[in-house]
This record gives sequence, structure tokens and C-alpha cells, in this order.
Amino acid sequence: RIAGASSGAVAAGDAVREGEQVRTAKDSRAVLRMSDGSQIEMAERAGLSLAAGRGGNTIELERGRIIVQAARQRPRHLYVATDDCLVSVTGTIFAVNHGTKGSRVSVVEGEVHVSRQARAASDTPGLIVLHPGDQATTSPNVAAVPVRQEVAWSRDASRYDALLAELGAAGRAIDAQVARPALRTSSRLLDLVPAGSLVYLALPNLSANLVQTQQLLEQRLAESPVLQQWWSATLGSPANEQLFHDLVQQVGDVGQDLGDEVVIAAGSAAGAAGNGACSGPPVVLAEAIREEPLSATLRQEVAAVNRRAGKTALVLLDQLPDAGPAGSSPATGGPLMVWVGQGLLVASPSASQIAAVAANLRPGAANPFTGSSFHARLAQAYADGAGWLFGADLKQLLAGHRAAAPSRLTDAMGLFDLEHFVVEHHDGTAPTATAATPETSAAETRAALTFSQQRRGIASWLAAPAPMGSLGFFSADANLVAAFVVKSPVDLLDELLSLSPDLAAELAKTEAAHGFNLRDDFAAPLGGEIALGLDGPLLPSPSWQLVAEVYDPVRLQQTFARTVQQVNAEQLAAGKPGVALQQEQDGDRTYYAIVSSGPPQLEVHYLFADGYLVAAPTRAQLDRALAQRAAGTTLAASPRLRGLLGRDGQVNVSALFYQNLASIAPITGALGAAADASGAAGTGGAVGGHGLRGLLLGAGHGPSLLYAYAETDRIVF
Repeated sequence: RIAGASSGAVAAGDAVREGEQVRTAKDSRAVLRMSDGSQIEMAERAGLSLAAGRGGNTIELERGRIIVQAARQRPRHLYVATDDCLVSVTGTIFAVNHGTKGSRVSVVEGEVHVSRQARAASDTPGLIVLHPGDQATTSPNVAAVPVRQEVAWSRDASRYDALLAELGAAGRAIDAQVARPALRTSSRLLDLVPAGSLVYLALPNLSANLVQTQQLLEQRLAESPVLQQWWSATLGSPANEQLFHDLVQQVGDVGQDLGDEVVIAAGSAAGAAGNGACSGPPVVLAEAIREEPLSATLRQEVAAVNRRAGKTALVLLDQLPDAGPAGSSPATGGPLMVWVGQGLLVASPSASQIAAVAANLRPGAANPFTGSSFHARLAQAYADGAGWLFGADLKQLLAGHRAAAPSRLTDAMGLFDLEHFVVEHHDGTAPTATAATPETSAAETRAALTFSQQRRGIASWLAAPAPMGSLGFFSADANLVAAFVVKSPVDLLDELLSLSPDLAAELAKTEAAHGFNLRDDFAAPLGGEIALGLDGPLLPSPSWQLVAEVYDPVRLQQTFARTVQQVNAEQLAAGKPGVALQQEQDGDRTYYAIVSSGPPQLEVHYLFADGYLVAAPTRAQLDRALAQRAAGTTLAASPRLRGLLGRDGQVNVSALFYQNLASIAPITGALGAAADASGAAGTGGAVGGHGLRGLLLGAGHGPSLLYAYAETDRIVF
């Protein structure tokens, strides 16, 4: 134990309290068992302390090498914190080697999240997700080495070596033999959903992939005692192993006789006119490749389900049900009915929905849904290649609200012109940040809001994709940036005031009293681009930054000067601290600062550069932004940002939200620990402890990017 100037030996069986520093000497090793069952093996000259929190326990690694066998933590986490990274796990085996040059994290089993914090300009911050055999370092000066080499000093080295080899071989076998589902470019099921459907969800049938994966895994388990030991320890008991096997088998038994897609549709009652509410019962559709085996399997499942439920919860229909009165709804709590026939499986709690689908199967049947614009939009999504697909007919869903809203307000907002909302998600290949690196697998989610006519009112405020010069004032290491282009700020103000005559009247009175015109003095000098972000340290105060496009900086500065003068006079008249506008010339550059003597003390520094207003809490941050812009080391030129933009025909975007909070993980970790402490002391309340730690640490899983294209009659996210 190390405590200030004193130190003493720790014997086997002794307790180590939270916060105590423990170290291993030269040629010495130790094993610590944590209260949650996790085990820490320390190599020579390693030093650490332990901290407990509501979100999980943390191993503060001061130096040296450790191997952690983490017990299952869900919903909590186990963390290992160094001065340049934060490692987060829920139950796995991994090694951390922390030294003067940086850290190296190696994974033997499970999944590990590593948030890296740069200690030098050459270091690369960010988050990496590691799996068995993977490794990450926090500095380019720390090279990767074989994982088996990193754990070779352990007393369990031979077991780790064998487990690494077996898990790697099993993973490669599964990747090589189990194909991912292909994108679907059309769907027979789309034409069969009942008329009046307002919501549509299409999912790939993954049962075959799941069963094949299970079969390969069980084959490997039978061949490898090492894998079998790991598998048994992972699931916890023979009963859980059997339950897992049975569940996969049940899914496979049904899914193997179905087509490559499962569709769920819902909306107004079958055949009834839409009433603006998605109140109708859902219906599930899938193609039945082999009807007889499928029916036999379902009969077995029906008996088992009803036996477990103690009532008739599932019914397999031998013939088509009576459709019942038009627009009828199923009885509350009624059984789920399943019908198999004519190459189709249909399930619903409503006989009417099943009958409506069957009617669409008749030769020459006319399904009104196929002639709808909603059907056309979904068909277009299939043509582009569908993985997971969700659609909603917003025009019908909002019909009731549209009728109740005043027409003037409805027209001014433009939101009731919404027609469809479609979300598509699929895995695919996307180019990485540089042409020198190979293509990597990437997942993309794309959503589109379409309008029945050209966007208008509030819905038209977001402008078409355009170059964003504002991104050139943020560094490549920015933590958060939100940027967007809008149509004329003058038009935005006019439309906003038109929505509220009372607001317009109050503004007119204020303008007359203070001698300014918000439209001409503030909105008119501005361009249509603005960006706000966090770019730099969060402590002791956040390094926020605002960048706005300006067409008339002289007039805008006059507005600022007049406003500060009036605010200062009002403050002094009320006996409060005044506000001053300061100005300093440096070469051809003019720096401004709005300073309040407080309390609260306030400083906002800004300047005009290259057609933009740039504002920040300090002048030093302004100089840093200008220097990085001149050097080209900006977010706009960052491979990290560009690598997150999907492949399409667009060159620019209308809006984006970029986050890379993983680069400040040690800070958020410290804040999370403080939240834990405040929660333990009874001062954290609902936002203390686990909640705040989860928010701060969970947000660090980046970088990630949300961006949008605003087009004439739709917005694509």
C-alpha cells in the first residue's frame, strides 16, 4: 500500500479499500478480487487504485500492466481509466498496458470500448470498439504487438492463448460461411397489404443466418474444450444453454419455410377510409415457401404457446375467416390468428385484415393501396435497395389535425403539407477517409420527409445544400458542431412574425422605444449560414464558438454598438453593473469584446473575418481558429468528418450535427465520477450518479454524424 510517505506490504487475504494506492514491486505480481467478482492480475511495477460508483466500478491505472477478468456488470459497467484512455466493459477478459509513451489495450474475450484522449498533437483521439484478438494504442509511438505477447506474463497465459486461437477460428469460420442478407429491390408483399394501411415495416428474414451461425458454433464447441468452457461460463448454466439452443431452433423452424422478408402493416381498419389515426390492427405478411412443413411447425408452436399462456392466445386457421362488417375491429385481448395459404403466411388479431390480404391474392383483384402515393414511395425505396424499411403515410395520419387547425396558421407553418416519412437502414460498403485505404463495411440510416408540394412556411426555412464556410473556423478535433444553411434571415423573421400578430405588435413597440429595426438592423446584414460548437477544453469553462455568415459587417457592428450602449445605460440606471464594448486593432484585424463587470461576469470576444462573424469566450480562441483556418487543419478538411458522409450525388449538405465526445472521455469520466460521489452523498438526486455517468460516457461513442439535404419537396436525413 502507498499512502503519502508511508508504504507497507499487503498479505494474501487482506482487504484493499476504495481509493487506496496499491503497487507491485520489481519481480512481484498480485491478484486482486473486486467485490463484484471481477479479477485483476497485476504484473511487476504496476500501480492502481479502485473507485466505486453507481454506474460501475473503476480501476484507476497509474502505471504498468494488468489483465482484467470482468464479471458480468449489466446494467452497470467496469471501467479502467488511465491519463490517456478510458476502457469500458460489461463482462470480458482484456489487458491494459500503460506507460510513459502511452497505453495499449488488448482483448482476449468479449467486447471492449476504448475512448482515447490525445496527450500530444500527434496522438489521435476517438473511440474504438474491440473484439477478441483486437488491439488499440493511444499514441502512434506505441506499436501494436500480438495479443498473446501482451498476456504472456500471466499465470493464465496458456488458457488465454488457447481461447484467442479458438475464438478467432470460430469467428473466421462463421464470417466465411454465413452470408449477410442481400438487399431487396422489389417486394410481392408490398402489393398485398390492406387498403388504408398507414404504417409499413419490412424486415429481412434472418432466421437462416441465425440457425447457420448456431450450427457452426455448436460444431466448434463440440470440437474445443476451451470454447466449451468459455460458452458454459458465459451462459451460466446448462439450462440457459438449452434455452438458447431451443429459442434459435424455434425461430429457425418457422423462418426456414418463409421468404426473405417479413412485413408488418397497420392503419385504419381494412377497407375503411383513413380517419387520420393509425387505429387499425396490425397484420404480418411473409411468403410461405413450403406451406405443409410450415403449417406442421406452427401447429406445434400453437399448442406450446397456448399451454404456456393458459388460454387460447394463438390460433392457426384451417380456412379463411369471415371478414365481418366493414371497418370492424378485433375484440380487445383476442387471440392472434395465423393463416397459411396460396404461398403466403398472414397473421393478425383481426379477421378483417387477414381476409383483406387474401382478397388481394385473387386474380384481377384491384387493391386501392397499390395506386396510392404511399405505395409509390415505398416501391421507390425498394428499387434503391432495401434492408430494414419503415414508412408512414403522414398525409393520412395528420388529416384529422389538419382539419382542426386554422387554415391561415396551417398554411404559414407548411407542416401539414407533409406526405410521407420513410426510413431505410442497411449495411454496405462505404469509402474511408482516404483513397489509400480500402473500402470498409459501414451501416447507414437514411430518412426522408416528403411534402405534397414545394416546401413552404417553416418547412422551407432549411435551404438547399450549399457550401459551409463556417466549418473552416472549427478545428479537426472539435467536440460538437451544429451547422446549417437557411433561406434569407429577413424572410424567416417575416414568416415568424406573420404567425403571431401579437408578437409583431410587441416587437413594433419595442423597436419604437429603442430606435432600432430588428429586420433591417440585425436580420438584413446576416447571410444564411450559422454554426455553433464546442471546440477545445470543457474545463474550467466550455470553449464554445459561434460562426455566422455576414453580408454587411459595418451595419451589424453598428447594431451591436448601439445595443450595448442602450443596455449599459439601462443597467446603470437600475443600479446594476454596466456593459462595455471594447475594441482593439491588431494589424488589419479588429477585435471586439462585450464585457460585463458582473456579477455574473461576462465576456464575449468576436471579430469579422472572410465574410463571417466569429465569436468565442476568449481572444486566444479566436486567434486559434484563424490560425487553423490559415493552415487548413480544420473540421471542413478533416478526413474524420468526410469519412462519415455517405456516398451519393450531393456535394454539399443543408445541415449537419457532428459529435466526437469520445475525445474528451477522461473529462466526462471525471464528471461522471463526481456525479457518483454527489449521488452517494445524497446531493445528486435524479440526475446524479448512474444517470449522469451514463449520459456523459454513453455520448462518447463517436465520432458520428447526422446530416440533411433539403430539396424542393422533401428533406432527406
